[in-house]
Amino acid sequence: MPDSYTRMNFNKSFSFPEAEYLTIPGFQFNSKTLTVMIVYQTRDTLNEQALWSVSLDSNNKIGLTSQRILNESGEIKYSDTNKIGGIVNSLKQSWKEFASTTFVGDIIVGFNDSLSYDGMIAELIVFNNDVPDTVLIQYMSYLAVKYGISLYRTDYLSSTKVKIWDYAAHPEYSFHIAGLGRDSVPGLNQRQSYAMEERMVMGVGSYALTNEDNVGVISEGNFLIWGCDSGALRESKVQFMEDGMELTVYGNCLMEVTGQTAYSQRVFMQMDASGWQGDSSRYYLMIDRSGSGNYPLSETEFYAPDYVDTNGILYYSEIYWDSDLSGTDVFCFAYIEADSLIVDRNLVSGGGGPVISLSTPTSNEGKGNLESEHVNANEQNSGNSYSLYPNPNQGTFKLTIHYVKVADVTVKILTSEGKTVRVMKGKEQQDYEFEGHLSVKGHYLRTRASK
Repeated sequence: MPDSYTRMNFNKSFSFPEAEYLTIPGFQFNSKTLTVMIVYQTRDTLNEQALWSVSLDSNNKIGLTSQRILNESGEIKYSDTNKIGGIVNSLKQSWKEFASTTFVGDIIVGFNDSLSYDGMIAELIVFNNDVPDTVLIQYMSYLAVKYGISLYRTDYLSSTKVKIWDYAAHPEYSFHIAGLGRDSVPGLNQRQSYAMEERMVMGVGSYALTNEDNVGVISEGNFLIWGCDSGALRESKVQFMEDGMELTVYGNCLMEVTGQTAYSQRVFMQMDASGWQGDSSRYYLMIDRSGSGNYPLSETEFYAPDYVDTNGILYYSEIYWDSDLSGTDVFCFAYIEADSLIVDRNLVSGGGGPVISLSTPTSNEGKGNLESEHVNANEQNSGNSYSLYPNPNQGTFKLTIHYVKVADVTVKILTSEGKTVRVMKGKEQQDYEFEGHLSVKGHYLRTRASK
């Protein structure tokens, strides 16, 4: 086996140096038809690359390269160049009739006659029979989600034949498809994924260097699959809102949500906004809950970025998709020059808001501290205490909570209209520490606590 690894969409992938290959000897075939799926990405985009071949003897060989299909009758050229980026390839091949019902051959990965391979091979699946088309799509869907590779002009299916991406319903969003999901039959547990040539990262829990290191949990049968139009966030356009507001936006993407509890999945996002016009920190994630792409004010929510790093990467957190249980959301990134443009319209939801509400499991009548522009609080009662600091601040705050006894806690950030924009929870501790950021200036209010 290759002794070096790389990563394809946060998952392990074998790294094949040129002229090295893998042989799987003595594979028993029970049919004259073979179905092979391979996930690969070549480093050499010019020279033809060997992918796999099966040899029964010197006269019976079938296989696939990055440009040709090889069979007993010759070859079929399907491309003049090597495609760039990750590829999911499936191929059904047949031999001529054999007198024997079973035969043995060697599967060779990364070599065929005079050709070798230089690149990544993430996964190889071999069936010694003709796989039905529906099963083929189920496996290809698993591979596409796991390795962040788009399948064009086709639905995505789970192992239970549930449609998790409906191509016919929204073909305009069938570019740069990626997703998160849990499907134990093929072994899918994708907790974070790249999209749009790694410009976007979305995941559950918190970002990690690898998919295995992400400790977020996705329930079985839950999927979040998203795709964008062919523009892929390259150029801005003007979004006309129904009240006359004109917003500069990047992107036109759709999120399709499947599963009983997927709507309650807390999601983070990182977006490379380098090259976008204006101050990167002013780009809100704008979500149309109606899924129409018209962004009606009554069904549109805005998530402010938590912060922007020096490379122009926007960081969003506490995103909840499909909160209206419609199955789809449309989203883009809108430039909001002044927070008041959306605050005055009561549209702030997620990412930041003018009001914080702290709910604790013990009764506490503290009246809190009001500030016109800053967050501030420090309250104690019966040994239980919380502190929100620094004061004053520029929107970034830290909240510490101490209980006399072990308790659960829920911290909610609300708008002045009572909309929940962020939820932070803790369980079975006496001491908690939460950090957050509000991009919109406002007041701190403390509600009457409840058990």
